[in-house]
Amino acid sequence: MQFVVLVMVTLATLGCSSSNHTVAARDMLAAVPADPHMTVIWEGQVVVPTMSLGQAVGELHFPFAHQDINDKNFFPTSPTDFGTKHLVLVAFDQTLGTSDAVAALAANGLRPATVRGLVAFAGQPWRQYYPHRILALGSPWRLEHDVQVGGAEIYFPYLGEYAAKPMVDLYWFGYGWDTTWYFLAERV
Repeated sequence: MQFVVLVMVTLATLGCSSSNHTVAARDMLAAVPADPHMTVIWEGQVVVPTMSLGQAVGELHFPFAHQDINDKNFFPTSPTDFGTKHLVLVAFDQTLGTSDAVAALAANGLRPATVRGLVAFAGQPWRQYYPHRILALGSPWRLEHDVQVGGAEIYFPYLGEYAAKPMVDLYWFGYGWDTTWYFLAERV
């Protein structure tokens, strides 16, 4: 409650009328993450085009794009996968497992972005966040292979760099996500 009072006092010193204090304080509090280990790095809107994923990745003109990031492996699940999306880029100050990261995002009114949201976000100036890699947990890809080597593995799409060039790639989820990973999410 002290935080709300401080915000209202600050708003009053900025010349806000008393009727705006509560609304402005509520809006400011909504932007404060519920998880003290989470920080919002970027927030904005992007348009996810209705073109194929292969076309969207091709339009990025990245020197490297993983060949398995395609419509066969990451098909849209509903018409709501396209259109304007309110995306949020967040960081955690601790290593998290996939389910912990998803739960922390959900506690803040977010859901993991899909590969299509990630590709649309790649049109933003995301390379300023390097060496952090930007992950889309909303599009897991299950790679089936020889059962003698373990059966199947789950990979997630991410933006990163290799040899100072941008890339969109897949990363195995087995180790957890340390502080070098940023998470792309969508406001619910």
